[in-house]
Amino acid sequence: MKQTIITLLFALFVTSIISAQPRMRPNRDEQVEELTKKLSLNEEQVSKVKIFFEEQEKEIEKMRSTMEPGDFGAMREKFSSMQKNLDDKIESILTDEQKIKFSEYKIEREKLREERRKSRGGGRW
Repeated sequence: MKQTIITLLFALFVTSIISAQPRMRPNRDEQVEELTKKLSLNEEQVSKVKIFFEEQEKEIEKMRSTMEPGDFGAMREKFSSMQKNLDDKIESILTDEQKIKFSEYKIEREKLREERRKSRGGGRW
């Protein structure tokens, strides 16, 4: 009985720690919502951006299933390529004014990534 209680308390403790960890990246809906606000996307653009994110998620899943474990350099390179591809798709549906805002957004996004890298104790992975 005592062992069961200790095990349950430990499980509760671990669960609370895991749930308290911040997510490194917002989910697709949060990303679409953020872009919608920052770029003032219309309904048609929002629909297309959602499709772009869905396509990227499928590509990420495919990549994860085929990549060799521990090959972080290749994985980082592929993720960078996928992000550029996504950015290019998004940019292709924007007005000139939105493209300027999107460029500013990408600079802001890169600064946040750099801060996260530094807070994890180092430069690039």
